[in-house]
Amino acid sequence: MNPNFSKKILLTGVAGFIGHHLAIKYLKEGYQVLGIDNLRNDDSHDFKSQRLIDLQSKNNFTFEHIDIRDKEVVSDLFQRHTFELILHLAARTGVRESSEQYADYLNTNVNGTCHIFDANLKQKAPIIFASSSSVYGDNRTMPFSEDQKIASPLSVYAASKASAELLAYHYSKNFGMPITALRFSRFMVHGVEKTWLSTSFSRPYKKERKSLCLMRANCSETSLMLVTLSRASMYCQPYHQ
Repeated sequence: MNPNFSKKILLTGVAGFIGHHLAIKYLKEGYQVLGIDNLRNDDSHDFKSQRLIDLQSKNNFTFEHIDIRDKEVVSDLFQRHTFELILHLAARTGVRESSEQYADYLNTNVNGTCHIFDANLKQKAPIIFASSSSVYGDNRTMPFSEDQKIASPLSVYAASKASAELLAYHYSKNFGMPITALRFSRFMVHGVEKTWLSTSFSRPYKKERKSLCLMRANCSETSLMLVTLSRASMYCQPYHQ
């Protein structure tokens, strides 16, 4: 029997491109994957639906339609399940819309992330969550480094991700929760979508979107770990504020 069979992973934002690929990866390794997503009705909704259909055809995958903004529902999820690892990808993304829809960005990326952290207080399962290189904001020192301050965000989106990192530091420092933040760069995280028939076109087509080949991190530390993912290099060191 596969030693990973009894291990359950929570994957938020599972219908996203990165989430879909990560779910497949862990399922192939024999893990049980419980994926959650609010299936927000945006321009990628058709792709999300197709990814979910693909995942639901696989053994050991379970889906729950959950919005991380709902604290009680998230808390109930953690009361019903025990997780070996939490991959937190659910978020509102995009810089331009964040200024116009700032309330929802903050509610999702800050409050929603806090709901995940708070619900995990009893289990203290290792968490890997998606941050963004946009947290470096107006910092003009190159290359970016985790030693640099994140006090000058240039968008509501960047501010929401920086706030999530500060919350991660709080939960890691005060409660010993092992958390790793991955600062994705839009120029590095990429890949090719599986060919599906789009309702907007008359023929199948491939659409390039964000992808991630591997998401692994040493989550044995009780301190917050920051990882910057760029096109040419990756930096990894403990976070100190």
